Amino acid sequence: MGLNGCPAGPNGGYACIGANGGAIPFFPLTVVSIPNKAIWPYVQQWNLNVQKELPYHFVLSAAYVGSKGTHLTLLSNANQLLPVPASSNPYTKGEPIVTTGDPNNTGLPVNTVCPDSNLANGTVNGNPISGQVALNLAVACGTVTSNASVRTAFPGFNNINTLRDAANSIYHSLQVGVQRNVGDLTLSLAYTYSHSIDDSSDRSDTAFVNAYDFAANRASSNFDLRHNLAISYVYGFPFFKGTGFSHALLGGWQISGITVAQTGTPFSVTTNGLNAFGDNAGVGNGTGTGSRPDLVGDPRSGFSANQDPSERGPLAYNPAAFAVPTGLTFGTVGRNTLTLPGRLNFDFGLFKKFPINEKTGFDFRLENFNLFNHTQLAAACSSVCGSTSSQTTGSKGGPTHRTALLFLQIIACAVRYARRGLVGHKYQIIATIAVAQFFKKLEDHILAILIRIGGEESLKGAIRCDFFPGVFLHRSSRLSLEPRRPGPESLAASPVWLPIAAASSSTPG
Repeated sequence: MGLNGCPAGPNGGYACIGANGGAIPFFPLTVVSIPNKAIWPYVQQWNLNVQKELPYHFVLSAAYVGSKGTHLTLLSNANQLLPVPASSNPYTKGEPIVTTGDPNNTGLPVNTVCPDSNLANGTVNGNPISGQVALNLAVACGTVTSNASVRTAFPGFNNINTLRDAANSIYHSLQVGVQRNVGDLTLSLAYTYSHSIDDSSDRSDTAFVNAYDFAANRASSNFDLRHNLAISYVYGFPFFKGTGFSHALLGGWQISGITVAQTGTPFSVTTNGLNAFGDNAGVGNGTGTGSRPDLVGDPRSGFSANQDPSERGPLAYNPAAFAVPTGLTFGTVGRNTLTLPGRLNFDFGLFKKFPINEKTGFDFRLENFNLFNHTQLAAACSSVCGSTSSQTTGSKGGPTHRTALLFLQIIACAVRYARRGLVGHKYQIIATIAVAQFFKKLEDHILAILIRIGGEESLKGAIRCDFFPGVFLHRSSRLSLEPRRPGPESLAASPVWLPIAAASSSTPG
């Protein structure tokens, strides 16, 4: 219908609103809606902790920790169309939408003629469709003039991003810890076995597919870590204690380290790239996820990591376990059903203080992050996407490459220290100046080799030696790129994408 004498336009009569009846390009509006009445969210927490002192100065603790969040904020679309009821769906189980040209490359015969912009002339398997089925199929096919023109909850508006205090969460965990703070060994071990479940992991979480069914979104939280182990230690070798040359040279050495082992966080599999009909259910949900695939097998078995040589990264899951969803449905795969690869990282340090007298001395300190060069997988393609569009990047340099760079960086730091020590000495003579110039040339050659082997990034460890009076080697290089999370204990390698689809498609990780 028209508006104030203005004929109805493609967006429901809103095309001629504005000064002098001119077209307003930003109609129909997408708006944000907040509750008229605030419902305060709250969290309940409880725990039971037991501690026991063990022999040799160890303290063991075990605790059950739980919490429950109620009326948490979630994001939904108040103007989403209703989905087609299962009883009215003309597609049988496992039957996708197949139109002329077969855009999904299913190899199946054409079963669908999409309705036109007037929702007429549509068929499924040769049978005419009408009403809600025709409406949802036209939205899925993209044949409507605009989604706003067919919305019924709030006509004339497009997406209405609604904040609701309707989400809930629950968390259970077993936390075990061991500590020792006496003598030559300082040790801290913490292990957590936990599970966090919610409807929405944060206020801006758009992982839902159906704004009318929040319960279907209940799954493991986006940040759920099922197993988490952290070990830190400092150990002073109990050898050559006392005084004298042997103690000064061989005594007082310490080792330290941090070891972290974690399982991966969960992620959702979507149909982007696999299904040409991104809004497979035809509900016009422009706020959340369009749809997910159907689960037709076990994603954790029936495949090999290197079965697709065209992919640079290993397959994390079985691509054949996912299929184009049944027509006019959201797919059968739930939210956060798979997990990213776990993480194992070792940081190690070696320390020795060499005293000269009561006021002066110097330290030897060697610190290595990610000692064994374990690849830190940070992200993956979270949709079932075509094999040609799956971009993968590998970590830079293997263990041998890393060791060579580290050795050259240590040598560069040592040469720089020697050169500065000679030039800055108050009794320097021509000979020492000549030696210092030699060290300068040697340092330049080493830095040039570093650039050739490891690029500009490899210079960081050699340049940032952090020299201070009396300090020999303060830190070693940090060779890993793009930390997965902040903190010195987690220098991660470049993200490696893990496709889970083969030949005609590929996915997450």
